Amino acid sequence: GVQEAACRALRNLTTNGAENRTRAGTAGAVETVAVTMRAHAGSAGVQEAACRALRNLTHNDAENRTRAGTAGAVEAMAAAMRAHMGSASVQELACRALRNLTTNDAKNTIRAGTAGAVEAVAAAMRAHAGSAGVQEAACRALMNLSVNDENKTRAGAAG
Repeated sequence: GVQEAACRALRNLTTNGAENRTRAGTAGAVETVAVTMRAHAGSAGVQEAACRALRNLTHNDAENRTRAGTAGAVEAMAAAMRAHMGSASVQELACRALRNLTTNDAKNTIRAGTAGAVEAVAAAMRAHAGSAGVQEAACRALMNLSVNDENKTRAGAAG
């Protein structure tokens, strides 16, 4: 659909392009992707495309990370992981996006913990034990998530 294609276009426009990331963020793209994730929560394809777009939009961009956190993207990411646990692709892409969303961002790290992202990442690791991509992305996400003491406790409890 249109939303999925738009997220894919955003991903392409912001790959290796700091100037385009800034422009997209200023134009409201980050918030729009977060809204899209909530509006199309049942579509794995939209969730995959949105995760890819948010991963690019927040790569080395603190302002877009802040925008994403304020717009509820962290919570939408955790919800996507829970809704599409059977999809290794959604799990891997969500973990990769979570890593960027929580890089050097204490507020998003706290949001992620509160939203159940730590538990969702642990569940993804169990559900997709044979997927090297999920395992690697999940470990990288947990590395960022566990800088927070409460999230360390959550990770331990989640297994």
